[in-house]
Formats: sequence, C-alpha cells, structure tokens
Amino acid sequence: MAKDGSVFDLVLQPLRALALGGLLACGLAQNVHAQPARDAMANASLPASGRENEWHFDARTHRVWVHKDGSWLPFPADNCRSILHCNGHVIVQNGFYYMLAQEDGTVIVAKTPEIRCLDGFIIVDSPKRIEYLINQASDTVSALVNNCKIYRDTVQSEVVYCFPRYQQGLERYNCFDLRNWGMMNTQGQWVIEPKFDKPFVFKSGRAAVIYKGAHLQIDESGEFVQ
Repeated sequence: MAKDGSVFDLVLQPLRALALGGLLACGLAQNVHAQPARDAMANASLPASGRENEWHFDARTHRVWVHKDGSWLPFPADNCRSILHCNGHVIVQNGFYYMLAQEDGTVIVAKTPEIRCLDGFIIVDSPKRIEYLINQASDTVSALVNNCKIYRDTVQSEVVYCFPRYQQGLERYNCFDLRNWGMMNTQGQWVIEPKFDKPFVFKSGRAAVIYKGAHLQIDESGEFVQ
C-alpha cells in the first residue's frame, strides 16, 4: 500500500496486513476454527497433490483451498461462488461480496462490493463507492473519487494509465481538486511523474498539461517543451 495512507474502512493499515500474516492468522487451522476446517476438508473433493500456491475451488461445497507447504488449507470463504486469478492475486466471490488475496492465500481485502481486473491493475470498490487501484505488488497506487476516471494511453509504445497518485486523505477531495496526476505503466512504475493539476493524454508525442496553474506541454519523457 502507499506508505502514507490507508485504503478504506474495512481494510487495516497497511492494506496487506489485513490477514495479520496470512492463512494461519485467519484461524484456518487453530483453536475454534480447527474442527470446521477438518469437517470442510472431509466433505471436499481435493486433488491428491498440488503445486505450491495452487488454488482449488470445490463447487459442490462452495469452498476454496490453497496448497501451502505440502498441504491443502481452506481459504476463509464459506460461500464461494467463483475464483479468478488476476495480476498475481486471486479474486474470490464469496456470496454477494468479493475478497482479494495474494497467490499464497494472504487476504488483502476481506469484503467489498466489487473487484475487477484492468491490465496490470486490480480495481477494488469500497462500500463508499470509491475505487482503489492496486498494482501487482499489492500497493494502492490511486483512489478514484468523485467522478475521477482512468485515462488509457500509449507512451513510447507502452500502455500507460493516467490517474492521481494515492496519498492519505485523498478520498476527501473532489476529483477536479487533485494536483497529483501522472502516468503509470502496467508494471506499477510511474513513467510520467504524478505532479500535474489535471489528467492529460498524448497526441503526436506531446501532451497539454497544467502544472502549478500554468498551461504547458510535455513530451513522452515528461520533460517540458516549447
């Protein structure tokens, strides 16, 4: 997650700490959860073997499992409807809401209205209808608030997206008040520094930008040009 902020009310700081260490911290194989986990395993049709971080969805029991350290461990979704691998993560539909986890089963988002893929990113809707953009490293790179949009472009033959950089408190602002727009590639790297007052796109190798109130132009390297 961005070092200077949280994500939303249902997610602890930092974002990836929600699971407090991963599968076992979710109580999958200890204390009061041990017996339900054994019962679920007894009723599931699990492969005899599996690869590390392999996922298995049992449609009959609506359970999902992750193969860790030579064993199948139940993932904390009691009404799983589907799983989708997305940019180094797994989107789990659990009943009428969604969960997001890393490939090793570590829960990133425990409950949210919707999650979807976008090239190298994951878009997570919060209950307040703010869309959070997460990269493949589970870092929150942007929060799309109050009519903010993602602008897709190509810079030096590379697919990039223009959006405001995430920082603490960004959710309180109107989209048009933000002054930290830049362009990021699908690997999560800023190719144009997020320092501009408004979103922008390139045309014939140049983009019209507003920087500290001044109307200027930049080239595809982000340098100001006449």
